[in-house]
Amino acid sequence: MLRAESAFLRHWHCRYVCKYLSQNEMTEKSHFIDKMCSLNQHAKLMGNQVTLKRLKQLGIFSASDARRKIDLPKSTLSRLVKKGLILRVGRGRYLHPQANVPAESVDYAVACAKFGPKSVIGGLTALFHYHLVEQVPQNIWVIVPPAKMSRDKLYRCLRSKNSFRHGITDRGIYRITNVERTLIEALHFSSKIGLRIVIQAIRRALEQGLTTERKLGVIAEQLKLKSTLLKHWEYVVE
Repeated sequence: MLRAESAFLRHWHCRYVCKYLSQNEMTEKSHFIDKMCSLNQHAKLMGNQVTLKRLKQLGIFSASDARRKIDLPKSTLSRLVKKGLILRVGRGRYLHPQANVPAESVDYAVACAKFGPKSVIGGLTALFHYHLVEQVPQNIWVIVPPAKMSRDKLYRCLRSKNSFRHGITDRGIYRITNVERTLIEALHFSSKIGLRIVIQAIRRALEQGLTTERKLGVIAEQLKLKSTLLKHWEYVVE
């Protein structure tokens, strides 16, 4: 009888110990898994922070820019956009929310990035930028080389053979025609902008001291548009 009870107790004790050890092992494994998950999440967070810091330095960039400059896969970029950590500011163009790009310059910068290094903000957009017209442009007007075209309704391309060396102000993230070139090319494209609008803009620029007749003559000579200026000057001074 005692032997039977002793055997029973030993069996029960072994089962209890095994069960206890098994529960402890499971608890330890669970803690280990939780710790590893926490470490992985921390590593991902740190990785994202480094990636975001590097993207911030790119300003406005494309997926190919991110791939080429910081080896960032497009799938990762898409996830960052989905999470709201990176902004999509144009077709195929992205921006870190805290990048050193003024909000009022984003559209100009995106346009110049889209159309290439020889593209320049001009036309009605430049006239509005210099407060020479009150009409708010419905499109972003861009001076581009003759071969450039776009079906994007956001942009109005003015294809030009004129030199891109004269009368252009480089703002770092975008380029824009200066006051003189803006006015002379507006005369050249007056059929698209409206001659009355252009004449009023020239008068306003002269009255406000933003330019002079001599400066307009110089840039017209450089752009080989002197005949265009002379043709319309009588309307300016009347």
